[in-house]
Amino acid sequence: MIRIAWIMKRVSTTTTQPGFTYRLPAIRAMQAGQEYFTTAIPFAVLTKILKHVTGSTPVDRERHHAVANFLTTNPQSYVLPAMTISIDGDYEFTATVPLAGAVSTGILNLAIDTDIAILDGTYRALGIEKAILDLPSLSEETISVVIFPILSNQSRKFGEIKSNQRKPGRSERIVDDKTDALANITRDVISCTSAFKDSIEFRKTTISNRSKNLFTFSGLYQANEALLTNQKKLALDAQRKLAIEFWNTVQHSMPDWTSQEPRVNLRKQTVHAHGVTLCAIAKVGATIMQRYPKSWKAKLRKLSKIDWSRSNVKLWEGKAMLGGRMTKTTASVELTANTILEQLDK
Repeated sequence: MIRIAWIMKRVSTTTTQPGFTYRLPAIRAMQAGQEYFTTAIPFAVLTKILKHVTGSTPVDRERHHAVANFLTTNPQSYVLPAMTISIDGDYEFTATVPLAGAVSTGILNLAIDTDIAILDGTYRALGIEKAILDLPSLSEETISVVIFPILSNQSRKFGEIKSNQRKPGRSERIVDDKTDALANITRDVISCTSAFKDSIEFRKTTISNRSKNLFTFSGLYQANEALLTNQKKLALDAQRKLAIEFWNTVQHSMPDWTSQEPRVNLRKQTVHAHGVTLCAIAKVGATIMQRYPKSWKAKLRKLSKIDWSRSNVKLWEGKAMLGGRMTKTTASVELTANTILEQLDK
């Protein structure tokens, strides 16, 4: 349990002797000749400690709302990775049990007024703060926290580390983000649609010429975003079921997607094996679901009658293609969607 205490003497590692403190059970270890600590902090206490966080708050409010929703809707099965923070203030560590090498367990006392900077986990922290307001029973839950004290010019070193980290691509971020409802829906669509089960590139945002995949995860994610744009009032489970139903209906009219034809050939020969058309079909789906709420499936069956070949320049040039090359811009997706709608209305 974390308690407020008054430290009367210096023991073990310490900076200036702290006054009133947060008392944390912790593991002490070393990196680059400097000590750091790992602990677990209850959600309710974390929100109090982080009142001393320095720096600006994030502007993407939706992201921490998504974290909060993830926690409150999955209270028995959620997993949150550890946060990483730095502390700039007085602290004291009292070792109780020495372990292997320089590792030991003990008690870490942090001055109540210490400055804290979040190196990793800002949205987790804000999401936790909102989640315990929505579901107070989460207050006693804990999250792992790695703590790096700042000594001399160490704050500059942290800056170098952050600036030199490779930023993950959009596809990587959404693939791994279990708090993103649309990413979760996209994963379910893939697992429930035979055309997508073994044809999705998860990490890259483009398909290489020799790839055995047809579409990227980010491309299908964007397509689902377009498909469900008019369905925001539906519960997430209903949106998931609708997306699965839609793509299963589409694949029955796209036999090429599940054929034995090498996907390299499909990309060379057709427009429907590219992200621009995938997204356009989704936009068409959003439109016809509104226009024909009871007969949209029958409308989609007409997809099988469309000539999707790239040689059909009269139909696709200036829309999905530009100068004979596939193109994916906002305008090309819109123009391709309009072309498909015209074909379905014939």
